[in-house]
Amino acid sequence: IHFKGIEALSIFQLNDGAELNIIGEEADIVDKLEADPSIIEEGLRVLRREQATNSGYIDLFCEDRNGVTVIVEVKRTAITHNAVYQLEAYLVDFKKKNHKAAIRGILCAPRISEMAKTLMAEKGLEYKQIEYDFELSDKKQKSLENF
Repeated sequence: IHFKGIEALSIFQLNDGAELNIIGEEADIVDKLEADPSIIEEGLRVLRREQATNSGYIDLFCEDRNGVTVIVEVKRTAITHNAVYQLEAYLVDFKKKNHKAAIRGILCAPRISEMAKTLMAEKGLEYKQIEYDFELSDKKQKSLENF
């Protein structure tokens, strides 16, 4: 950026001394699901977290009670068609290496768009609605409206 002229310049260092703890990120949700996969499905067992594929990293690589591989993708907001294609790519990557293995794909989020719901049904994928209530110590995290 080039300025033709500067009329005033002020520099302020702001420090209120308060500690800000951000919680409720996607990683926090994955932590909760990894600690208790029954939130998604009874009998589900997490084998690995952040499993690498050619298309990216699978949030939770699991096995269901019947021994079927389950790939779980987590979103902290509504599932869109992009998330559906992301999960489908993980399934394709897995199938390339394990041609005959049974596999399921589950998207976990608090909401899903109608377009994504239709697309998931067409592709044989599953949706699990997850609600989460994150707490910081004994008090709930303040929203921006509280500041």
